[in-house]
Amino acid sequence: MARVTRMPYLIVLTLQYNSFEKALHEIRYRKCLFCGNPISGGKEFCSRGCMRSFMKWRKQASTSIGTIVIRGKRKDETWEEYHQYLESLKIWK
Repeated sequence: MARVTRMPYLIVLTLQYNSFEKALHEIRYRKCLFCGNPISGGKEFCSRGCMRSFMKWRKQASTSIGTIVIRGKRKDETWEEYHQYLESLKIWK
């Protein structure tokens, strides 16, 4: 089972305020964007772990439903087989 990354504090505030800009203005450089802990020194994250978790969450959230991942040509595959694979992909409109 895949491990689910929890929702960042920035997104929780965005849902609460119904505005990303307002939430970002409220906490940027004052609280960690991922966990919400107070910080100082002009940083956006309290630790490297929070930064990695935020980037991981952003990567997971950026893949939308219906996205098709096209694989590269395999070594044991001919170009004709690869072109058949590419033509078999459906285009969603």
